[in-house]
Amino acid sequence: MEKYSCERKVQVLEDGIDADLTICQKFPIVGFDCEWNSGRKVSLIQLSTTDNIYLVRVLSAFPEFLKVYLEDRSVIKVGVNVEGDIKLLANQFGCIVRSWVDLRNIAINNSHFTTFHATKLRSLEDELSTLEAVDPNNEELRAQNWIRRSNWRPKLGLDALVQACTSKALCKTSSARYKDNWEQENLSAEQIDYAASDASASLDIVLALSSAETFGKPVSKPSSPNDTYLSLCERYVEQRWKEKFGYSVLLSAVHRLCPEIDFYQYVTKPPKAASKRGGDKRPLKALNLEVKKDPPYLVSRKPLYENCKLYAPDGQLLCTCNRKKISWYVENGLATALTVREPGVPAAAKLNFEPSGRPSGSQDFYCLEKVNECCGCGRRDKLIRKNVIPREYRKHLPKEYKDRQSHDVVLLCPQCHRLGDIHDGILRESLAVEYGVPIDFRRRFERVDGTVMKVRSAARTLLNPKYTLPPDKRTTMMQVVEEYLGHEPSPEELSQARGLQPTTLSSDATDHGAEVVRRVLEGGQQNAFIRRWRTAFVEGMKPKHLPAGWSVDHRTRLSEQEFHRVEDVAGSRCYRVDDVMISHHDVEMEDVERPEIRTNSDM
Repeated sequence: MEKYSCERKVQVLEDGIDADLTICQKFPIVGFDCEWNSGRKVSLIQLSTTDNIYLVRVLSAFPEFLKVYLEDRSVIKVGVNVEGDIKLLANQFGCIVRSWVDLRNIAINNSHFTTFHATKLRSLEDELSTLEAVDPNNEELRAQNWIRRSNWRPKLGLDALVQACTSKALCKTSSARYKDNWEQENLSAEQIDYAASDASASLDIVLALSSAETFGKPVSKPSSPNDTYLSLCERYVEQRWKEKFGYSVLLSAVHRLCPEIDFYQYVTKPPKAASKRGGDKRPLKALNLEVKKDPPYLVSRKPLYENCKLYAPDGQLLCTCNRKKISWYVENGLATALTVREPGVPAAAKLNFEPSGRPSGSQDFYCLEKVNECCGCGRRDKLIRKNVIPREYRKHLPKEYKDRQSHDVVLLCPQCHRLGDIHDGILRESLAVEYGVPIDFRRRFERVDGTVMKVRSAARTLLNPKYTLPPDKRTTMMQVVEEYLGHEPSPEELSQARGLQPTTLSSDATDHGAEVVRRVLEGGQQNAFIRRWRTAFVEGMKPKHLPAGWSVDHRTRLSEQEFHRVEDVAGSRCYRVDDVMISHHDVEMEDVERPEIRTNSDM
C-alpha cells in the first residue's frame, strides 16, 4: 500500500517566537495533535489547515497567541484521542482547548466507514466458510476459525483510519516516534515529517468521510472546508470517546449491513480448549462446536404462548391466553369449557356472562395465535422474554402505558438477546446525551439510623450458630436489643430484629431510567418515546419472526375508558383478560380468590 505523505507547506515555529495564526481563522476545521517526551510533558503542538501545517514548539513557555487560538470555540480541532492531549495542556499550561472532536466518534457513525468494514467482514467470512466447506469434518480447523472470528475487531487508531479513508499507510512505528527527543534543540527531518503527517492526516480523514466520492481515495488538495465538513463535525464537538460503547455502535452497524452472517462467534470467545495452543490434551471433538454455548440467561422450560381461546357468549373470540387463566374461569363457573387439551385442562372456553369490552376484530394482536420461537432467528428452544422498552424505563411509565400491555414483550434466544442488549445500549447512550442524564446517574438521599444498625448487628451475632460468645458478651448484645424493643425479646422478635433496615431512601430518590422518563413525560413525548424503542428494535435486530399483528405503530396505551374500567375493578366486578374487559354481576364471588390477570396474552 502506498505510504501516506504530507503535501502541505510545513512551518516550524520555534520556542519563544511570537507568531500570528489569524490566517488559520479562515479554516473553521483544523487537524490537531501533540507530541511529548517520556515524562508526558508536551513539547510540540501541530495544527493543520488545508494549505499549511504549523508545528509550534512549547519548551519553556506556552505562547499567548496559541492559547487564544486553541480556546477559540469558532475553530473545530479534530484528531484521535484528543481528550488525552487537551488534559495534558490543561494540567501543564492552563490552556483549555475548546471545540475539539475525536475522529473515532465520527467514523463509527459514518455510513461509508461502516460499509468499508462490512465489506472486509464479508471477505473474512467467505474465506473461512470456503475452508470449512472443503473439509467440513475438520474440528481443529473450525476451532481455529472460531478464534479468528472472535479476534476480528476493527481498529480505530489514527493509522487504521487513514488506511480506511485514504487507502494509504501512515507510518506509526515505534522507531518513528522519537518521543524522547522532542525537546532537542533542532528537530530532525524525520521528526518534522512524522509530526506534520499526524495533524495533516486528521484533517484528511474528515475530508474523506464527507462523501462517497472522496472516501477510500487519496485526498486531493481541497478548497476551504465548507458546510458539509462542518455538519459532519458539529454533532460530535467535545463528545468523549467511550471504548466499549464505540465498538458496540460499530459492531451493531456492521451487523445491520451483514444480516446473513451469524455473529455468534464474532461476539463470543471460543472454549478455552480451542484457544489454547498447547497443554490441553482434550480432543477438539469434545468441544462439541456444533452446539453453540448459550450466554448465561434464565430461559423458560415450558411454552410461553399456550394459545388457549376465550369466547364471548355469542361466539366472538375475545383473546388468547394461557391455560391457567382459562381454567380459573371454568373452575369458578364463569365460563364453560368447549375443548379439552388434556384431562382437566380446557383449551377453549365460552364466558357465561356478557363482557364489558370486545376486541376491534379477529385480526387484533391479542386474538391471534402466537408461535413459541425467537422473533429474530426462529429458534424454538431456550427462549427468553425481551422487553422492547427496557424495564428500567418501562417501570416508571404511567399505568395506562404498561398495565395489560404485552405487545412490547417478545421472545428471543440467548444469542439474539445478547445482540438486542447491544442495540439497547446504543439508544440508552443516545438518551443519556439527549436528556443530559448519564447512565450512572444516581440521586439517592439516604438516612442511616445508627441505633437500628447496632440492633441488627447484635441480633445477627446472637443468632449465628458459628459464634460461641462469652456470657458477658452475649449479655451485652442482648441488652442492646432489649433497650430498642423495651422488653426482653422473644425468639421471633430476635429473628425479626436480624432483618431490620437501618438505611431508608428519601421519597425523591431516582436513577437514570426514572429521570429520563420524568423528562419525557414533562415534554408529553411518551408515545414517541415508546415508538422510538420499537423502531430501534426493528432496525437493529431486523427480526424475521415477529408475532402476527406486531407493529411499531401499535397503540401505546389503554384508552381513557378502558383504563378507568380497569381501575374500577372492585366496584363493578370487572376482570381484565388480555385486551377485553369482562364484567360479572350475577355470580357471588366473596369467597372466590380473584385471579391475577395482568397481561394481554399469556406472557
